[in-house]
Amino acid sequence: MSKENRDTLEVYEKLFQEYFNGTKRRIKNRGAEKTAIKAKFEHSFWFEGFKTLGNHADILEIGSADGLGAKALAEYGFNVTASDTVGGFIDELEKKGLNPIKYNVLIDHLDRQFDGVLAWHVFVHFTPNDLKIALKNIHSILRPEGCLIFDVQTRGEKSGEISEWVDYDGDYHLGAKRFFQYYSESAVRKIINDTDFKIIKFERHNSDSGIGWLRFVVSSES
Repeated sequence: MSKENRDTLEVYEKLFQEYFNGTKRRIKNRGAEKTAIKAKFEHSFWFEGFKTLGNHADILEIGSADGLGAKALAEYGFNVTASDTVGGFIDELEKKGLNPIKYNVLIDHLDRQFDGVLAWHVFVHFTPNDLKIALKNIHSILRPEGCLIFDVQTRGEKSGEISEWVDYDGDYHLGAKRFFQYYSESAVRKIINDTDFKIIKFERHNSDSGIGWLRFVVSSES
């Protein structure tokens, strides 16, 4: 577990309420209709990726935070285990009746297996070595032909070496800087290959800000 990741988690431990406030601001500023459209777009990527597992598949969500993702997966019919490492997020998940577990994919061991794992907007705070460790650990808890869905941020093909400490303005403002890693597609593909996953689906989404997303569905089938 890198110092960058550990220090970022400490920021969330202190400012988890600001994270929740930012989510509320984002929904208010974007509007209910646009928020629903964006959520449907992202959720369709998840459901399409997990559909071969069956509606009652066991899914672990890593970094559940406010529980919106876990709730969407449960409503689709999956057996969802929400998880996070931040105490304030765990409390919020418990309030919503999601029965979370406290789990850090970089250092914790789970003695159970899952059909699928979702890590959405989580690996933005992971160094390349963190990402490799995380994928190895996830591979160990997936059943044969299990499925992992995740995304990372990118600034283009040369961005595998780019990282920064930043506190974004607007809805993502927390009041303290966090570590963000930007990946190239080729760098992520190499990590996926090195950790014995097979890419099932890949999408790239660019934005006017210059920061885009690389989205992957990978199988534990070696």
